Amino acid sequence: MYSQLENRELEGGYVRLHIKDLTQLRSRPSFENEPWFPSRQGDWVVMSDGTYGEVEAQTPDMVRLRLKGGANRSYKTQEYLSLSPTNLSKGFRITAVFGLDYQHQAGITEEIPHAIEQALVQGLRAQGYGGHMKRIEVEFMTAGASSLDLAVKAEFDGDTALWYQRLQRAIQRICVDACNTHGWVIPFQQVTVHIPEQSGQQDR
Repeated sequence: MYSQLENRELEGGYVRLHIKDLTQLRSRPSFENEPWFPSRQGDWVVMSDGTYGEVEAQTPDMVRLRLKGGANRSYKTQEYLSLSPTNLSKGFRITAVFGLDYQHQAGITEEIPHAIEQALVQGLRAQGYGGHMKRIEVEFMTAGASSLDLAVKAEFDGDTALWYQRLQRAIQRICVDACNTHGWVIPFQQVTVHIPEQSGQQDR
């Protein structure tokens, strides 16, 4: 008498065992909404090592990602799981920090965030992402050492996972365009080096 154990999310994810081999095995109870694997074939994922790609194949032994441009990267399945893949195909959020010069302090909490938010909505719609936007929000985050920083949060549905990196660039570009339109200054970080005077050193 044999039993077949199967994980339907994996190619070849089954094993056929004789009943006597199961007598010493124990499994915890499964839960109704518990996923069998963090991704499916065709999903787009971002790994904790920075790799971004489409799941081309996943088996009990190996997961292969297709990267942009057509290259492949393979992981042992345990290594893949240890790198905590973020599945973008269920929807995702892009968060960016954007800084403006302190001369814009008067409008940094309300007027400027609202204007950038509107620019993002209009700009992303113009690029064809309007039907995929779930939420766009810009708000003042913190007064930094050299800039007043805004937090940009943009949420999209999973259909745009293929364009994840393109959306990141588009958001930055639209923010810069908004600054150019309104004449807002983007500061560059200034570093001041202090050199202590040595005792007994004479001016020359």
